[in-house]
Amino acid sequence: MELTLNGFQTQLGLLLQDEAHLTWSMDELEAALRLALGEYNLSAPQPAALAGLDGASLTTLPAHHASLLLVGAAGFAAAGRSTRLSGLEQPPAGEDWSAAQLSAFRALLARALPSSETQRLARLHSAAVPPWTVWEA
Repeated sequence: MELTLNGFQTQLGLLLQDEAHLTWSMDELEAALRLALGEYNLSAPQPAALAGLDGASLTTLPAHHASLLLVGAAGFAAAGRSTRLSGLEQPPAGEDWSAAQLSAFRALLARALPSSETQRLARLHSAAVPPWTVWEA
């Protein structure tokens, strides 16, 4: 697999059984990859980049973490589709699958980067701007 935005989009289309991109557009797959990479970067000791995504010219994601990123991106893509279809009376069948994918992604992330949860919490606690907004009733 080519470790670029296009390579990941192609693999993601195969994983989601949507090679023709009839269900998920390339932009939706790019957004899902951006979300998965962002969550990966919260846990990684060094932030990773993906060539072609957000102006990056080089991929710095370790090759052995490519499948991990695909699992996360598939979960985010499916969750996005479930959100679009949430106006339906019955929740879409893919909702359970997207939750399972995201759960698997986070479990794999914790296994691949064992101190990831500790690092992620430390980053959140030391952030100049809190990662939440104040809710005013």
